[in-house]
Amino acid sequence: MDCLYAEGKYPLSKQHEASASLANSTGSITSEGVWESLPIPFFESESTIPNHRDVLVTLGGEVGLTLPFIEKYEPRRLGLVMISESEVQTPDKLPKSEQYALSELQGEPNVERVNLPLSDVIGTVKYSIDFCRRSSADTITGLAIGSKTHALALGIAALSQPRMEVICRIPTRYTTLDVEANGSVVGFEIEDRFEPNAYLS
Repeated sequence: MDCLYAEGKYPLSKQHEASASLANSTGSITSEGVWESLPIPFFESESTIPNHRDVLVTLGGEVGLTLPFIEKYEPRRLGLVMISESEVQTPDKLPKSEQYALSELQGEPNVERVNLPLSDVIGTVKYSIDFCRRSSADTITGLAIGSKTHALALGIAALSQPRMEVICRIPTRYTTLDVEANGSVVGFEIEDRFEPNAYLS
């Protein structure tokens, strides 16, 4: 299976300012309303009702909405995967509300943060698997609320980790947003090595 990703320019500071100026706005860049959880089929944990849960988040540019979305899972341990090239790396460029949310998120107990390039699917897969192997929780919930490339990595990691599930967010509605391509296009070639005959007697 081949995946093609065309990177866009997301000037977060300008987009947050524009979204915050709208009436009844939640301050989000690409969405409106409350986020709902949507478990992705075939990426479920073997434990349906876990006693303990660790959470691994691929973070994008909507930090303010991310915080309550994470907290409802009551993670015992929290891993944050942030995009190396994102303006989240320079919080002073973000609105005060986003700076506060980022500070709160990084102040969560038992949090660990890693910065990975947008196109580094392999590195994100490796980190996700390592996060799972170091976890003693019944379930490791991967929240795919950042880039599509990092969401792809969560999915690949979950295929090899029976305790891992992948959840995406569904807002009330998405907002229209013109995103200019920056010219960077990345291709991923995924090879299916599943051999059905190995499970037949």
